[in-house]
Amino acid sequence: MSMPPGAGNPDPTVPIPPIGGPESFASGDPTVAVPVATGGPPRSGAPGGGAPGGPQGGGTGDDEAGDNRKWWWIVGAVVAIIIIAIIILLATGGDSGKSTSSSTSSTSSTTTTAPKVSTTAPATTTTAAPAPQILQFSASPNPVTCPDASASGTVTLTWSSQSASSATVSIDNPGSSVGTFGPSGQQQFTFACGASPLQHTYYLQVFGSGGQTSQKSILVAGNISP
Repeated sequence: MSMPPGAGNPDPTVPIPPIGGPESFASGDPTVAVPVATGGPPRSGAPGGGAPGGPQGGGTGDDEAGDNRKWWWIVGAVVAIIIIAIIILLATGGDSGKSTSSSTSSTSSTTTTAPKVSTTAPATTTTAAPAPQILQFSASPNPVTCPDASASGTVTLTWSSQSASSATVSIDNPGSSVGTFGPSGQQQFTFACGASPLQHTYYLQVFGSGGQTSQKSILVAGNISP
């Protein structure tokens, strides 16, 4: 009995129709047997569809593991960057706090001292008034001529002074003045002719504004005319 051409050696490129029609093949029912032509070479699977671990089927597992490792590296790098940024921020914040604390400490330790105001009143310098001085004191005439011992004559006293406010004249007793006069002047005074010896001492005392005094005396002689 002759077989149709190619029945003993089917063409591998021609698909084998599943038993039961296309619906059974599409449903993928494992109970449906796929007829395999005998005598032909075994069919090779689709590229990359071999068993895991085979020459063509092991590529998918390695790619997935490589992708996982890449993702872990990316995640680790991101975490490291975040940690470094947090450390930098903490360090910067600490330095800023130290600077602020140092500035505050420096400000609080600064003291302001108000300038001392002297309340001492300036010393008052009092200049003492100069002492009075007698510049001139004279008597005229000297000696005085008396007509007799019972009579009296006159004598003219002339004086001048500086820094004096007043003057007094005394005869023979400096503590008993015969009058108060100006610091400079000219005045006639009595000359007693009955004295023995026939002479009298006239005292001039001047007074300053500060209570100081100055004194000078002059001796006036007398004679009796024959």
